[in-house]
Amino acid sequence: MSALLAGLWTLLVVAAVWQWSVRRGRQRAAWHSWLGERVETNVPTPEVSASLIIAEVIARLNAGASVESAWQAALEDAGIQFEGPVIDHEGVPTAVTDNRLRASSSISAACKLTHQIGAPLAEILESVLDTIDEVDAADRARVVASAGPQMTARLLTVLPLVGVIASIALGVDVLGLWMSGGAATFAAIIGVILWITGHEWSRRMIKKTMEDSNTRVDPVVMMDLLVASLRSGASIPHSLTALGKACGEPQFERCGTLLRVGAPFSALETEIDDPLHLNLVRALRPAWTFGASPTPLLGLMGKRIRAARGTRAQEEAERLAVRLVIPLGLCLLPAFVAIAVVPIISTISLPGF
Repeated sequence: MSALLAGLWTLLVVAAVWQWSVRRGRQRAAWHSWLGERVETNVPTPEVSASLIIAEVIARLNAGASVESAWQAALEDAGIQFEGPVIDHEGVPTAVTDNRLRASSSISAACKLTHQIGAPLAEILESVLDTIDEVDAADRARVVASAGPQMTARLLTVLPLVGVIASIALGVDVLGLWMSGGAATFAAIIGVILWITGHEWSRRMIKKTMEDSNTRVDPVVMMDLLVASLRSGASIPHSLTALGKACGEPQFERCGTLLRVGAPFSALETEIDDPLHLNLVRALRPAWTFGASPTPLLGLMGKRIRAARGTRAQEEAERLAVRLVIPLGLCLLPAFVAIAVVPIISTISLPGF
């Protein structure tokens, strides 16, 4: 009977901890929603293709539809439900600002650039359509490649629970040993701390890997947007400023300001810290100095990034698997030993163990 009670109590405690961990994000979102604040879910709808939605928006805009009605019809056709206005004051659909589409940051940048330079939205979206389709496909490949490391983390997360159930099946009074005040009690406390720490650590690692494509604008999209801005008639300083505001990159805004005040082009390189962004700015030097078109250089850099994109998802999954070794080895495996193995050892050791 004591073993059965111990098992029931263990299952209840584990279920409570697990439910608290899983639902904490939902409860936080509900609280912010009650306060009237916008909460980004960062969970793109997996079955919705962002590129297909954009293609439909382009078709509707070319047919004479307004921006709001084009987005509303395309999102409704994709089965995406939303409340309130379809687009915000910058022309970005609320489904994009809520991160309900893959490559949402790139789509948002395209809409914001249109708002900044006054170019037709269909023209800007058409210039980045192929790239966003590639980003969408790369995100899906990243999800598939990361499935293995995620499954390993989940299995090791439930390993302490499996060990406790196995101990109870062997007749070990796990709950009694945890309440005895001996080494098993101390080990249980340490084990629970390590278990929660390991779970949160690995969860954050996985979440960061899966959100990287949604938090920053794809560099090829930046190049496409810059070319589209220049082709629409905007100057290089205005294009850089608009690109910086649209993509959330203040360094581009500073570069545009420097060119406006007559600073030498070499001064722009001191404002850029990202290698890809630095190459993008350097591609504008011939255009600014000699009046040559920057399109060939930007196109060449885009091709190089596209060529490496095919293997990037697999590389990120491999790096995730390597990084997960740290929380799994330092937290989850010791938690399994402390929670499940120590009670078994204590039953075959001295009474005071």
